[in-house]
Amino acid sequence: MSTVRKTINRSDLIEPLNALLALQEPVTPGERRAAIAVGEAALHRAGSYKGFQYLPTELDENGQLIPGYDDTRRRYS
Repeated sequence: MSTVRKTINRSDLIEPLNALLALQEPVTPGERRAAIAVGEAALHRAGSYKGFQYLPTELDENGQLIPGYDDTRRRYS
């Protein structure tokens, strides 16, 4: 009888979440907040949360946040 695997690789979870956060449409801010919460919880539980970084589309040519940026578009490093 084979053993059932009960865990997944973190990257198998985080990579699709980051892809979802990067989408412009039709993802809503609420959906992005849910993805962020799932990613944060998984990384914290695994002891590998290292903060987040903003997507390049949220930064101007000087690397500063664009006024009025959408904080639901962050991604994790």
